[in-house]
Amino acid sequence: MWLKSQLTAVAAPQATANNTWAYTDFGTPGKIVERKQVADLDFVQAKFANNVRLNIKRTDFVKDSVNVAINFGGGLLELPADKPGLSQFTKFVFINGGLQKHSLEEVNRAVADKNVRIDFAIDEDAFMLAGRCSQADLETQLQLCTAYLTDAAFRPEAAALFQKSADGEFAQLDHSIEGLCQRRVANFYRGGDNRFGMPDRETLRARTVEEARLLLAKPRSQGYMEVTIVGDLDPEVVLALASKTLGALPERAEVKPAYEQQRIVRFPKTPQTQNFTFASEAARAMTIVAWPTSDARNYARSIQLGMLSEILKDRLRVKIREELGAAYTPVAYSHESSALTDYGLISAEMLVEPNQTAEISKLVTEIAAELGAESISDDEFSRVLKVKLSNMEQAVRGNAYWMSVLIQCQSQPQLLDDARQLAEIYRKTSKADLQTLARTYLSADRAAIVTLTPEKQSAEVSVLPGKEAAR
Repeated sequence: MWLKSQLTAVAAPQATANNTWAYTDFGTPGKIVERKQVADLDFVQAKFANNVRLNIKRTDFVKDSVNVAINFGGGLLELPADKPGLSQFTKFVFINGGLQKHSLEEVNRAVADKNVRIDFAIDEDAFMLAGRCSQADLETQLQLCTAYLTDAAFRPEAAALFQKSADGEFAQLDHSIEGLCQRRVANFYRGGDNRFGMPDRETLRARTVEEARLLLAKPRSQGYMEVTIVGDLDPEVVLALASKTLGALPERAEVKPAYEQQRIVRFPKTPQTQNFTFASEAARAMTIVAWPTSDARNYARSIQLGMLSEILKDRLRVKIREELGAAYTPVAYSHESSALTDYGLISAEMLVEPNQTAEISKLVTEIAAELGAESISDDEFSRVLKVKLSNMEQAVRGNAYWMSVLIQCQSQPQLLDDARQLAEIYRKTSKADLQTLARTYLSADRAAIVTLTPEKQSAEVSVLPGKEAAR
């Protein structure tokens, strides 16, 4: 059959009008009105006349690789609370809807010979277009991003594709721990705020392309914008290319709005236990215990809470996994929001047997409370400090770290001071500092417990093969 196919003539593909990339001219190049070399951190800050701001850092960590992030508008802070699921819907249809002059397929064809990519995210305090490219293709990368900012199509077929893919995804979400976490846990720990988590399938079906278009209309055209470009690059070349693309956009907001009310999110009332169930035959459940902390404005406290969560994780591992054999590897982490006022948490979570959720949840709260009531050992403190210092030394030699430092450093100048003092914070942190935080935050009466347990499904419901919960 293969030999026979070789005898069949193959027609050349038909030429299409949209194979040529259409987005090369965005108007008069923008003028740089401010420029500053930040000497100690070795990067350039600039501002165009249209108020678009740039942060540019040359690195040699990865040869011929450039990271680009364009933050604009307010992200989740601009999401309407009465349209649950709009975040997930918009993230999908914005890029997949293509451009006015190119469908998504045509976009891919037009830049097929370029080393570029584009992703869209909705962060807590900004919408973000991001990508990675080679030095030679940075101009195309910036053109691609600018095209989506100015001429996104929001085609209805992208919505249809989203709804179709969501049908398949919900078939898995409804039968797994991971799916239940994604849908319910983030929402619960943020007081039921509909900007977080994922709604039920029918609610998600109600979202429309027009809602997505309206959500992004003002942020795309007028919202505060800060662009960060890090990698193997020449800052002068970057500024010249940015002036022809992002710098040529119409004037934008000079400062980001305060969003004071939108930043208010409440941790659920404590103490309490909330159980969520999912249909599955799998003999696995999960218990999550979380304690409210605060936001990221106090950087030293955030660093120390991260250290404390590592000590908590280690104690959970020793007590629950090694002594009782009652769980898979426990996970504990600390998150302090940089966008939500006074919101943060320490969370501990682990897979358990379904009949162990109450026992393990109680044990986790007791182990956490002991961190405040008893002394953290010298060994525990020295081990976590050694690991954190090692991680820091590795991180600062990567583009991802510098992207995180610079990504909003003009709207949040304290990010630069945080980077400058990171090593000093670790050097000055004492065991007593961690002990005080444990005593302040990890008492049992401040714990909000979530259990995720399987509910035996009816005979007519089948579990997808190979989708048993795992972590």
